[in-house]
Order: sequence, then C-alpha cells, then structure tokens
Amino acid sequence: MNIYQSIIKWSKNKPLFWQDAICRILQKQQMEEEDYVQLITILKKEVGLIDTQITPLIPSQDNVPQSALTTNAIKLLGIHHPTNINALWENTKLDFSPNGLTVIYGRNGSGKSGYAKILKKLCWSRDSNIELKRNVYNTGAQTAQSVKIMYQENGTATPFNWHEGNETIPALNTIYIFDRKCANIYLNSETPTEYKPIGLDVLERLIEICNSIHSRIDDEKRLLTATKPILDRKYDRTEIAQWYSGIENRSITEIDQKLSIAEEQQNRYNELTSILNTTNPAETIQQLQQKAARYQAIITKLKQFENLFCTDSIVNIQNIKQNYCTKKSAYEIASNSFKGDDAYNIGSDVWKQMWNYAKQYASEESSSITDFATDRESYCVLCHQPLNKTAKQRLQRFESYIQDTSSKEYEKARQTLGKQLSEYSQIPTPFITGPIRAEIKSDYPDLEQILQAFEHNIFNNKEKVCAFLQSSNAVPLDDIIPCVISSEFENKNKLIENKIKDLKEVIANRTKLVEEYLSLEALISLYNKKTDILRYLDEYKKKQQYAAAIGKTDTTSISKKIGEIIESDSITLQQEEFLKHLQNLDQKIASKISITKAR
Repeated sequence: MNIYQSIIKWSKNKPLFWQDAICRILQKQQMEEEDYVQLITILKKEVGLIDTQITPLIPSQDNVPQSALTTNAIKLLGIHHPTNINALWENTKLDFSPNGLTVIYGRNGSGKSGYAKILKKLCWSRDSNIELKRNVYNTGAQTAQSVKIMYQENGTATPFNWHEGNETIPALNTIYIFDRKCANIYLNSETPTEYKPIGLDVLERLIEICNSIHSRIDDEKRLLTATKPILDRKYDRTEIAQWYSGIENRSITEIDQKLSIAEEQQNRYNELTSILNTTNPAETIQQLQQKAARYQAIITKLKQFENLFCTDSIVNIQNIKQNYCTKKSAYEIASNSFKGDDAYNIGSDVWKQMWNYAKQYASEESSSITDFATDRESYCVLCHQPLNKTAKQRLQRFESYIQDTSSKEYEKARQTLGKQLSEYSQIPTPFITGPIRAEIKSDYPDLEQILQAFEHNIFNNKEKVCAFLQSSNAVPLDDIIPCVISSEFENKNKLIENKIKDLKEVIANRTKLVEEYLSLEALISLYNKKTDILRYLDEYKKKQQYAAAIGKTDTTSISKKIGEIIESDSITLQQEEFLKHLQNLDQKIASKISITKAR
C-alpha cells in the first residue's frame, strides 16, 4: 500500500472537512480563499453551527494523481546562460547526462565552484545559505542575476528561468546537492538526516490548512461577547437561583415557561413588599383592626338602606298603603251611619270588611245575622230588607260597634303608614360624612365613585316612596332602582382582614415570608433580564459549537500519522539505501551494520 492509499484509508473516520481538504490537496497545488470558505462551512455544519446543503468531498483512489502512483524522478540536464554570477560566461552551457555519471573537471578558477553554488541555491542542500556573487569584472554589474536550469520530469525536458529575487520551484527541491561544506554540517552540527517520502506533503499541507482554519474559527468565536447576567448572591438559597445556575442546560421552551410572571405572583410580591417594609407590625395590626371595625359599621348601615328598597320592602309598603286606604274607606262609610243603599257598595273590599265586622259582632251577640230587623222604614244593612223594631235596635247596636271598630282599625293603619313615611323621609343623603368619608376617598377612590352613585339612587327612591305614601290613593309604586353596595365594602374589608392576617404571619413566621419574598424578587429580576439571558444562552451554545469546531482542527493525529509513515517507510528506506551504498564500499563492514530508531 503506497502512502496515498494509506492516507485515504486513515481519513475515513476523520472529520468531514479533513476528508474534503485531502481531496482538494490532491487536486490542486495551491489552496484558494474559496476553498477555505467551503471547508469552514463544512466544519460548521458538522458541529451544528449552521445548516447548509453543502456536501463534503470524500477522498478515494480516483483523487490520487496518476503521476504520484509511479516513480517520478527529477533529473538535472543542464545549467545555461548564468548572467552576472561570479565570473561565469553568460553564453556557456553546462550539460549533464540523463543516465549514468557526469564528471565535471577543470583547473582552479575555471568555474566549478560557481556552478556548484548555483545548484546549492536553487536545489536542496544542507548548506543553503548561499549568496551568488556578482561579476566584478563585468562593466554591467548592475544587471540582474539570472540563470536557466534544464531538468527532466516524466521524460520531458523542462526549462526553469530563475531571476534574482525569485524563489526556486518544488521540482528542483527534489535534487539534493552535497559538497565538503555539507559534509562538515552533517558531521559537526546537530542536524538530523531527513527523508520525506512522496505523499507525505499531503498531511503537512493538511496541518497548515487546519492551523489556518483554527485561527479563523477562533477569531469568530472571540466576537461572541455576551456574558451571563448576574443574579445577586442574596438569592443563592432560593429555588429559582439554583435553577438559574444550570441555565446553560435549559431549553428555550423551559426558560419561557419558568421566567414568566403571573398577575397573582406580582400581586403577592407587592403585598409582601408592603408587609415586610412595615416597621411595627403590631401597631399596624391595631390600626387596621380599627379601620375594619369602621368599615363593618358602614356595611351594617348600608345593608339597612339596601333593605329599605329591596323587593320585599317595596311590596310591604304597597300593602301598608293598600291596607290604609281600605281601613280609611271603611271608617268613612261607617261614620256616615249607613245612610243610603248606595253607601254599602256591596261586594267591594269595604263591604267585605264590614261584613267581617258584622260576623264578629253577630258571633259575640250569639245571634244570626239573618235576625237583623226593624220597622218597614228601615232595611237590613246586608240584604236591604225591611227591618222590624227589634232588628232596628240591633242595627243601632251594630252601627255603634262598627263605628267603634273601624275607627280603631283606621287609626292603627294610619299610624303604620305614618311610621313608614317617617322612616323613609328621615333617610339622610349623603349618609356617610366626616372623617370616615375622607378615609374612603383616600383608601379607595373607585369606591367613592360607587358610593356617590348609590346615594343618588337612594335619594331618588326615597322621593318616590315618600310621594307614594303621601298620595291620596294607592297608585302603583314603580321605577324603584335596586340599590346594592355593601358587597363592595365587604370586599374591601376582606382585603383589610387579609392584610391583618399577613401581618400576624409576619410576626409569627417572618423568616418564611422573607424566603417567599426573595424567591419572587429573584424571579422578577431574572424575568427583567430574560432578553439578555436568551442572548447569552444562544452565544454560549455557539461557543460550545465553536469549541467543538476548534477541537476538530487539532493536528495531533495528523502528526502521529506522519510519524507512523516516517517510521514505517522513511526509516526503512533510509536503512536500505545506506546499506546498499555501504555494501558497494565494503561488504564485510556492511554485514556488521544496522540502523534502528532512536529518539
């Protein structure tokens, strides 16, 4: 298996952008900016930073250049036209045979060292710090130095024109130059002997690509500057603080659900703030109890007024007025001494009432109502039949009884009506005044408006009832507006009672309430920082992904692979090459020599 195949097999379980980079390295000599952009895109997709449709290239045998699968030795063919280099003649050509050994010889000063220096500068040599001197005998000494190197690659003669200030080419770096100065470096300097197998440059270039991408990814990561919003240490013992300590592991949905403030939570926080800020809870409780007593007195008074205009009370008023009118009519009829048949109004309520009186009288006299009689000029009060003398006497006693009873009933009905009229006419409006009214305005402005409307309705209803009771006849009592307000005051009183209860809890268990308060305050604090928290969380996750991306640019495994290749290929080849040359010198010595790996 050659090195290219080994690298392709090794890359199968490596990051996708490595595999794609290897494909690009095998296909082109130089990486362009677009290559780096695409490789970074593949890497970001691999770690979840972005979502893209890009598909990475996977290296295969097809990616390996065919020239790399065969031995491609570079052969030096010649050095032509050295211009302004030492005292070499610029029109000369020094050629080398593509096969066998070429020996160059000549007298001192003939130019051998000058040509050697050209090769050491443009090819590979341990003694590479070469300066090509100018031709001091040339009147055109300012002319730029240049030389033409002829070499063979893939059996084809190829020229390379070098000009002063330019670099050499990779092909010439495969030609090694050795002279006396190089030998001195090998023997007297700590310089390792190196052999780099063909194909190893793929991994070396991959390291360069990884380092470049590492730098670019790290620069992007540095742009993420969001920091975790700080929660005050006083909340450390609360449940929300403990939850927040692991915010990096929370989902967006969980954060939205957790960092939300319900209306009852806000109200409870405001309530606890007021309670815990009370300097003397016992004194405040006493003041609130007095306030509650005042409001309870108002509630009792309001319910009395509400009852005056409820449906049952209005029906009762109408009954009282109806009863009064009936008794009054009975009284007036009785007082007319039953003169005239038309006075009896038989069948009416008045007639029935008089009948009841007659029955009662008849029952008390132990006689039948049909025994009433007098002379022929008098008539029965019920049947209008002539009465004899005895019946007339009974009628006179009956008249006297009727007059006495109707008078008493009428007086009783009149007093009842007057009592009702007095009760309604004496309703005060406004009926809540003084400091208590000022307290209501101060504590509950909305309740003050409701109270004003209630008093207005009470006043209108009062006028209607009084007018009804004072009227001469029993007309229907309509348009009475229901008046209910005590429930509003009861609700306010419940708030006062709840505050009293909370203050008593403060006295009994302040620590527990402080914990509840701190929990709510911590929640509100985090709720207000929710936008910054979500931004931090987004960047935190991106930093984790960038860190994962940077981790994939680590070149340790590439370096290890290079070491494996060098150990398995380079060292073995070096030993074989060394022993081959040693055997040509002395087989006996060669049989006693072996090369093993040291450091």
